[in-house]
Amino acid sequence: MYGESTSGLGVLGLSINGHGVSGSSSSGDGVRGRSDSSYGVRGDGFISYGVYAQSVLGIGLYAQGPTYAGHFEGKVHVTDRVSIGFSTATPPLDNLHLYGNLRLGYNAGDSCIRNFDGSTIIAGTCPSDARYKRDIRPVAPMLSRISQLRPVNFYWRSEEFPDKNFGKEDSYGLIAQEVEQVLPELVATSEQGFKSVHYSKLPLLTLQAIKELKSDNDALQQQNARQQQLLNALQKRLTTVERALIRKTRKRIR
Repeated sequence: MYGESTSGLGVLGLSINGHGVSGSSSSGDGVRGRSDSSYGVRGDGFISYGVYAQSVLGIGLYAQGPTYAGHFEGKVHVTDRVSIGFSTATPPLDNLHLYGNLRLGYNAGDSCIRNFDGSTIIAGTCPSDARYKRDIRPVAPMLSRISQLRPVNFYWRSEEFPDKNFGKEDSYGLIAQEVEQVLPELVATSEQGFKSVHYSKLPLLTLQAIKELKSDNDALQQQNARQQQLLNALQKRLTTVERALIRKTRKRIR
């Protein structure tokens, strides 16, 4: 399906219960639209997809516009990998492959990245109000466990696992099997038996370990202060004894 316009919509489709625009191709573009002033492709579907596009060898959906190539209102469903900022000749290496900068959120309180079930924060400015939470509990002591983790430098075995798209440069991190011995809650195991580490949880656990270090340091400082007071008192007593001995010795000499 192809549409082109210099002032209006390149491709427009409307539907109440089907696809607004649908296109499929085995070698070319499933849906292709171009416009110089409006949307390259626009599809409105009230029950199904606004635009549905599929291609085996070409591009499922190709849209071009002077300001926005695409504008979506509603949920977007993609069944394969997505690349942003690359040319069409560069296939994405992960489910989402971004080349360039990433900006999240509409305002300061809406820019959070979570894991798949939403329970673990990965990055960003995320909701943390106490009113959102229940069963709040302190984290268990972590210093002795965190200190057992072994950061390492390594190279990925990229050639042996090409489907993982590992990099080829020197990297650093943890060994999942070692982490599992100390902090099993940080390790996940795939159906194939390969292990992964929840690196996003480490900063908060490290914060707990730092708090314990601070507490230990404060206790040592208090102990040192008490010992210093004892030393000062002993020094005063010693000085008093020395002075008494000097006076006694002078009297004998006379």
